[in-house]
Amino acid sequence: MEVLQMGLRFNKTIHLGKGLELQLGKNGPIIKGGVGKIRINANKRGIKATAYLGKTGLSFSKNLPLPVKKKENEEERIEIVSKNTVHPFFKRDIPSELKSKVYPLQSILGIIGILFVFLSFIDLLLLFIGGLIIFIHHIWRKKTSPALVAYKNAYKEFNSKKYQEAIESLNIVLKHPKADPALELVKAECLLELDKPSQAYELYAKFFNEIDPVSLDSITYWSPKANAILLSIQNNNYDLALLIAESFPNSGENTDFRLWKNYFKGLCFLGLQQYEAAVQAFQTAVGKRRNMDEPFIDCHYFMGVAYTYLGKSTLANKRFQRVYSANTQYKNIGEIMNRISEGESIIDIIMTKN
Repeated sequence: MEVLQMGLRFNKTIHLGKGLELQLGKNGPIIKGGVGKIRINANKRGIKATAYLGKTGLSFSKNLPLPVKKKENEEERIEIVSKNTVHPFFKRDIPSELKSKVYPLQSILGIIGILFVFLSFIDLLLLFIGGLIIFIHHIWRKKTSPALVAYKNAYKEFNSKKYQEAIESLNIVLKHPKADPALELVKAECLLELDKPSQAYELYAKFFNEIDPVSLDSITYWSPKANAILLSIQNNNYDLALLIAESFPNSGENTDFRLWKNYFKGLCFLGLQQYEAAVQAFQTAVGKRRNMDEPFIDCHYFMGVAYTYLGKSTLANKRFQRVYSANTQYKNIGEIMNRISEGESIIDIIMTKN
């Protein structure tokens, strides 16, 4: 039974003249106004301008959000590489192990109920009987197969971006003794979508410590593996990050696993202050290719950082110059090059940046 919740609402409109109105309500003040066929709404979230095109019934809207000031103590996070909308191990088809022995009988009952509803044009009594059968079918299945019902709900919630609800449904599924442990990775991705990286990291760490990453197909598990590596690096768990990175093959048809494998290893060695190993890993990742898209440009940048800590300023400068030539807006490369041109040593610059 649904509980209908009611609350008090406050709404007050003040006319300011010349088509302007000030509305005071629960969500804060809103200013409305306009000239001719152009209307403007302004609230605490931003400004929305709408232009109506004559008598066509068509309109064009433009949202101008207000700038959000970043908190001074907010740390820059490692960017998540990839998020799948549907995982290969999280499909619409319900896993057979979650189905009870009476599942086929329940399916037949459901079909009979739908048939009765469909034939209700003959007699309205059939509509009542069909609805009753479908209701019994639903209650029976929910009682005998709670994990199955929860799986269906989780799939719908995940694809509807209702991530908290999806987590709650997945928790019910995972209580089933035959549930796929990989569903924990779907929960981790939900947590990333909810901007809870620390909780997501705990799930990734638990999963990959219990299951050997080598046993998991790198194409199927690309997104969880990549995200787990970056979150492990962010949490200084370099052993786990290297373990997962080493599970990537050295080749792939659609994904350049050799590139990503060595890029991730380079980040780990950089965090471990093993700068020679970091340079070697980044060099292996880049090879002889001149591509400066991500993560190639990242490899050159972090190679420059590693060279800096090795005291090889000339080699570091060459890497930073290459990054700057490719993208002047990349990270803080503009400031680095300006300070180098002013005669400041590279090591002093990098030390103040890291």
